[in-house]
Amino acid sequence: MLNGTTRTLKKLACYFRAAAALAAALLLCAGCLGALPQKAGLTASLDGANRTLEMGRGFDLTLTITNTGEREASAAEIRLPAAFLKAFRYLGSLPVVTLEPLADGSGVLRTRLVIPPSDSERFILRFETVFSGIYEDEIAVLAGDKLLRLPARLEVKGSIPAGWAPGAAAPRGQNPAAPGLPEAAVVRVGALVNIAGRLVRAWSASGVIISSDGLILTSARAVLGSRFYPVSDLIVGLQTAPYTLPVDAYLASIVQVDEALDAALIKPRANLSGIPIPPGSLSLPALPLAQNSSLIPGEEIRLLGYGQDADKPLATLIANIIGLNPEDGSPTLLFISTNLPTAGDYFGWAALNSRGELIGLAGAPTARTGLVCGALADTNRDEVVDDYDHCLPAGGSLGTLTALPALEGMLGAGWSGEVGLRRVNAAGAPFSTEGKVVYAEDFSAYAPAWKSAARPGAQSRQENGALVFAVSKPRTLLFSTVDYAYDRLLISTDARLTASSGDGDFGFVCAFQDDNHFIALEVSEDGYFSIWKRAGLETTFLVDWTYSDLLSAGPNLRLSAQCGADGLKMAVNDRLLGEAVDKDYSVGLVGLMAGTYEGGRIEVIFEHVEILIPGVE
Repeated sequence: MLNGTTRTLKKLACYFRAAAALAAALLLCAGCLGALPQKAGLTASLDGANRTLEMGRGFDLTLTITNTGEREASAAEIRLPAAFLKAFRYLGSLPVVTLEPLADGSGVLRTRLVIPPSDSERFILRFETVFSGIYEDEIAVLAGDKLLRLPARLEVKGSIPAGWAPGAAAPRGQNPAAPGLPEAAVVRVGALVNIAGRLVRAWSASGVIISSDGLILTSARAVLGSRFYPVSDLIVGLQTAPYTLPVDAYLASIVQVDEALDAALIKPRANLSGIPIPPGSLSLPALPLAQNSSLIPGEEIRLLGYGQDADKPLATLIANIIGLNPEDGSPTLLFISTNLPTAGDYFGWAALNSRGELIGLAGAPTARTGLVCGALADTNRDEVVDDYDHCLPAGGSLGTLTALPALEGMLGAGWSGEVGLRRVNAAGAPFSTEGKVVYAEDFSAYAPAWKSAARPGAQSRQENGALVFAVSKPRTLLFSTVDYAYDRLLISTDARLTASSGDGDFGFVCAFQDDNHFIALEVSEDGYFSIWKRAGLETTFLVDWTYSDLLSAGPNLRLSAQCGADGLKMAVNDRLLGEAVDKDYSVGLVGLMAGTYEGGRIEVIFEHVEILIPGVE
């Protein structure tokens, strides 16, 4: 019995010693684990990945990779999906990393980043839109052995459908002769525009067929539209018999655009039912192109085209050349001056020599005065569509024609089947914001000097060191002014868009007297800027809505404006966007503004407002 008890006690002692050893080991391991640094953790965000764009415009996606852990972490790759690289032309990145194309059409940027703890790296990815449509996909970041997926949704407006390729045109100079030339080669181009969710035929232009398979030269403005009226599709109408009205025949898409010269090439892609046209199946009457520039002052020429009145047939005007105008000593003939009116209903009219050859195209007007112009939407936000609203000038100059040699590069690209859009872009000269600071506000405490009138669907508030504008009602403007009047001044602020309506705008108000008497200097969500004034019911654009790549760099912008007797200027990130002079309003209050058009809610945060007297130390 004793021996059994002894053995039991010995066993228990062994068990206790083993348990103690195990506990000690566990404590030791726990200490070791506690001494190890926490795992690295990478997060990523993508700014600018949900918006609406126009064809032929550049835009940036800003990718930020952050290390939230306590040790170094690596981000080896940024992966771009095939759908994006097909729809958008990749222009490069900042910092510069070469894109490596992969066999499946996707691409990879091998960044090989090592990010310290609590640090971040930012990449700006630059693209240019090519095809229209809605694109939803993911940009991915390879972080260690994990893939961080960042969704993106981009809508591109315009008339180059996704996946469409125009193909090479019929060889130049091999167009078959056709009866009724040249009149039969002149077409009517109708623009379809989305107004309140409905496609409407908004305006028409003339065009001229220059290849038998349907390559058509026409006006760039006619096929692009404007900020308020981007073109969704194009309809081509053909003359089926002499002296008859054109008959709609095809849906067409853009091949080439030179916006500065107001010239474009389009090509039929489908019949009116949307059935694609097989390449090379068309045989249309094409106008021959003049092979030399042997024009002389006094020579008689003909101009052919259609007006905006759909019930009027093809018109012909006779003119005389009064000047041939190279620019800056260029040996290439760029413009032809005639004795015809400088502006009128001449969208895309064709100019012919005595042999019936094409020598030029009606150019862009130099002023809006006297142009045919129709408002389609409520752009001045008074809930009425009338003559006070912004409109697309549906005119063109016959006094100055764009000569065919000036279009040679665009024509050559179109003949080879390349799709390309050269858009006008306000590049921006350096802009100085130096001067004597007379007012500064960081909104760290309540600032009673800033006043705004509350209105339905719009309000401003001061919070977290910012003045926040929130507008949720369509076609609504919100103002907030400070008790500061001026003879001349500079005002600057950091603006950040935190909620997007797709078509909203924001910026400065100058010479403010009341809601119906002021000057606005604004930028838009979709990359445009303008300077305009309101005088009662009338809205006048001192600088029309103009696109700038400077506004595509992301949601954070440093905006500046000059107001007063020395003129009006608008700038972003110390680069000048545009300038104007107005004699009606010389003094008034200054402030901030934001507004909507047809879209939903917009929210803008304004921080670090400064008012300076320029040129004063």
